[in-house]
Amino acid sequence: MWLYYRDHKTELVEGVKECREIILGQIMEGIAVEQVFAPFLRTQVGGVGGLGPRRRVDSARRRSA
Repeated sequence: MWLYYRDHKTELVEGVKECREIILGQIMEGIAVEQVFAPFLRTQVGGVGGLGPRRRVDSARRRSA
């Protein structure tokens, strides 16, 4: 996780650090790091400004509740 974050930090949306637990949980479930971080890339539709990842975070929180 750290290596991907370090190597792609400039490409990731600003609030990605707030989603650390969710990102780590998905990686621990066996999802590829690239796939987990994909919604947090600025180049993704909805990713600019953190809009895409926020929806994913909200839905992940509902599942864990």
